[in-house]
Amino acid sequence: VTEDCSAVACALVEAAIESADPKTSRLITLRLRLSGDYLVVELEAARFTMPPTSPDLRTGELQLGNGVKLIWCELPLPTGVNANAVPLPRREKRRSPAAEALGDEPDVDPELIQRILFGLGGSMGNGPGR
Repeated sequence: VTEDCSAVACALVEAAIESADPKTSRLITLRLRLSGDYLVVELEAARFTMPPTSPDLRTGELQLGNGVKLIWCELPLPTGVNANAVPLPRREKRRSPAAEALGDEPDVDPELIQRILFGLGGSMGNGPGR
């Protein structure tokens, strides 16, 4: 899947660059997403022409706002693997260097935080100013 995904992503980015208007600079966004039995490669770009792809790949495009298109290509996951079976990487919970320099976190009363939030109008959407 890695080689196929890399080839598709490279083809989409290359096509986006070749289709781009050299007089305007636009951002190109490339995303990988798991959905059901597929790894979906998505690319957002302006002025995009879909490159030729393998006939067994599902592809499509969607016009977004501001002249930007969302182009997608679905790569089938290996047999017996689906989006729920693929564990995504998780970041380790860690404190920032600034927080580390402060030492241990102080004990905070959750009820005090709720009262502060209520006073600021952020408690369940029914505080003052709502």
